[in-house]
Amino acid sequence: MWYISFAFEQDEENSQNQIPVVGVDLGIKELATLSTGVVFSNPKATIKMKKKLRSQQCRLARKLQGSKQYLKQKLRVAKTYKRASDIRLDATHKATTIISKNHAKIVIENLKVSGMMANHKLAGAVADANFYEFRRQLEYKAEKFGSEVVFADRFYPSSKTCSKRMF
Repeated sequence: MWYISFAFEQDEENSQNQIPVVGVDLGIKELATLSTGVVFSNPKATIKMKKKLRSQQCRLARKLQGSKQYLKQKLRVAKTYKRASDIRLDATHKATTIISKNHAKIVIENLKVSGMMANHKLAGAVADANFYEFRRQLEYKAEKFGSEVVFADRFYPSSKTCSKRMF
């Protein structure tokens, strides 16, 4: 097996057609909703692969631990989890790239993801929505594309300020 590595320098690209300010609302049904009306859909990869994962894990439970067939089935289960993770990351990367390239100032809510993960009814959906990873990627991509990220206070009553729908 051969490995090859390349190194190159790339200039930071600042987009010219930036919208001045945009607000980002993270959600479980939709990955992100922008104040401009753009909606990024949540792929819900884990939920869609739930049936396949259940059957694969059942097959794994029936195998004798340590046997060749057990190890093969364990690899199949791991590949299914990896596929769900890759689908989730792909959607997050695409959304954060579009947001950070086209907007000069990005306002995002400062969510306490660990507290949301403690709620057993919300934990699966929050994990599948990838909230923390979305924020992390938005921070470094905004720096890369010359945007600014502002975090809104989590206790600020933004939805109670105006009862009219903006979009």
